[in-house]
Amino acid sequence: MTVEERLEALEKEVQRLKDVQAIKELKSKYFRALDTKNWDELETTMTPNISTAYSNGKLVFHGPKEITNYFKESMPDTEITLHQGHNPVIWFESDTVAYGKWYLQDNLIFRRRRSRDRAASRLRSRSSATARLSTSCLRNTTASG
Repeated sequence: MTVEERLEALEKEVQRLKDVQAIKELKSKYFRALDTKNWDELETTMTPNISTAYSNGKLVFHGPKEITNYFKESMPDTEITLHQGHNPVIWFESDTVAYGKWYLQDNLIFRRRRSRDRAASRLRSRSSATARLSTSCLRNTTASG
């Protein structure tokens, strides 16, 4: 292998590491925007052609606006959420398409009214769910395109 070939291979490897980091940061931005209910920022984590389905395909949404509107309607201000993605595994199909898998833990706190207008909280935690992410459905945040 020539010096030029080794340099090219090293540059490609460095770019791959940068892409992995950008994917992790994008997923973090998605969770943060979701939990803070920053709907405008949440939309910036998705490409215009994104599609998603929930409840075993019963709920299907196309485009950032539809998805964000669903979250707005289903996550009232009184609900506190904490989404955490752990142990990411990211693999590449090509130089422009990558996939990621995270161990997802989401804590949801719902407020409900009691007599005398006292508020009580109920915590629901799911720690065994897995989330998947395709960079082809997300805005391009890396230099490699």
